[in-house]
Amino acid sequence: MRSRSALRGLPTVLAAWALGAAACSSAPPPVPATPQRTTCGEVLSVALPQGFTCTPHPTSEFDSALIDGPHVRLEVMASPHLSPGDSATDRPLRQGEQTHRLSLNGLSGSAIVVPGGLWESTLTAFVPDVGNGGDRLAAVGRFQAQPDEPAAIGIIESIRVMRAPITPAAVPPDPATAPASKPGADPPLWLRHLVGFKISVPAPPEMAVTTHDPSEGANLSLEGKTFEVHLYLSEDGVRSVAAHGSDKVTSEPIVVDGPQGQLHHWQRASGGRPGRPFELELQSRLAPDVHLSVFASCQTLAACGTAESMLRSIRVVKTP
Repeated sequence: MRSRSALRGLPTVLAAWALGAAACSSAPPPVPATPQRTTCGEVLSVALPQGFTCTPHPTSEFDSALIDGPHVRLEVMASPHLSPGDSATDRPLRQGEQTHRLSLNGLSGSAIVVPGGLWESTLTAFVPDVGNGGDRLAAVGRFQAQPDEPAAIGIIESIRVMRAPITPAAVPPDPATAPASKPGADPPLWLRHLVGFKISVPAPPEMAVTTHDPSEGANLSLEGKTFEVHLYLSEDGVRSVAAHGSDKVTSEPIVVDGPQGQLHHWQRASGGRPGRPFELELQSRLAPDVHLSVFASCQTLAACGTAESMLRSIRVVKTP
């Protein structure tokens, strides 16, 4: 009787052993797909993880693209006319911020990450040389949580700018004989400066550039021999000294790449900057929490004409 009972349980034992053996010999989980390199627009190439897309939208100022995927969105901008070193990454870190060194095609860049807490984190990045002899790269993005940060950094580091190498001239070209710009483009040889990754403004290449921490005043100052321009991005805006005495001011509406604003032309009889009696003031609310204030002081009306062309060429940076 005992032998028959043992035989009855044998199929159950064998079945359990077979299931265990099958579990031990099952295939390991699939390896995550390798990012696939793709061309995005005329000059951008990027390695995208699975589920990501890249949509180009070039402008007269930048070769730009939106990279969108699970939990991460990035806006990237490349141009040989992008000014070096005055991006929002060129400032002291504030509380809670983190900095990352980037390696793009063997060249260095920098990124600042602002943790979002319960909300999305944001990232700004700048690479002053992408390796083709002229282009610079800027990026602004957001991601949902800390585990998504490596994906955002990896995408930026994978970007290549496929523009032909730019060989610097032995003698700097004369702006008067430089090739004519495309319609809507900046004047030849001018550089376009990013201000807080919210706007960009063009300027003659000889102007000295100073980047400021937004908590300490102007976000960007541009100073030349005959005029200077100071740009502020703040929540409430910055206003000029009121007119007094024989000061003269005329005002007109202006469009700042979509948002409406006011442009004021000042001629100071007293006060103002010594030797620079002509002033421009631009005020425009770009977003509910972002107000743009720009001030220019000039020696002559002609100098203020150049400053005014800069103000009228301000562009709002697209953000993801």
